[in-house]
Amino acid sequence: MSCDVCKTDINVKVYKFLSDGIPKEVHMCSNCLRKTLKEAAIFKRENLKYLAGYMRVVQDSDMGNFSGGHLSSGDLVFSIAPVAVLRELFAGESESQLEQREVAMRHLYVLKHRLEEALKREDYKSAHKIKNQISMIEKTMLGK
Repeated sequence: MSCDVCKTDINVKVYKFLSDGIPKEVHMCSNCLRKTLKEAAIFKRENLKYLAGYMRVVQDSDMGNFSGGHLSSGDLVFSIAPVAVLRELFAGESESQLEQREVAMRHLYVLKHRLEEALKREDYKSAHKIKNQISMIEKTMLGK
């Protein structure tokens, strides 16, 4: 395994994180990680400005049709908003079915996380509702 940045094989570690609600994996050596962390504070502020700039795009988009009316505002951030922004940035390069599937996959990830949390709290009533939402999305959107 080599570093994704400098391609060296020395002292490379695997870092797992969530990006837009999707698990990702990055291979980095200690030098590249150090450089990346120094720049992270700058990018963090810029990303907030970037997302805030696209708030109107998300609100004005028809992406809400994909949710079926059962998404909370917190779910929108992780499921619909990234797809709406990508659609705006790369107009004409994506199809409606692919967008629907991406929104469904992101929403399922959020719901599965909520299901785990509800089960840890032993809140079986909420867990049952979440499980029903997961089943409905899997049947209607993903054809499972």
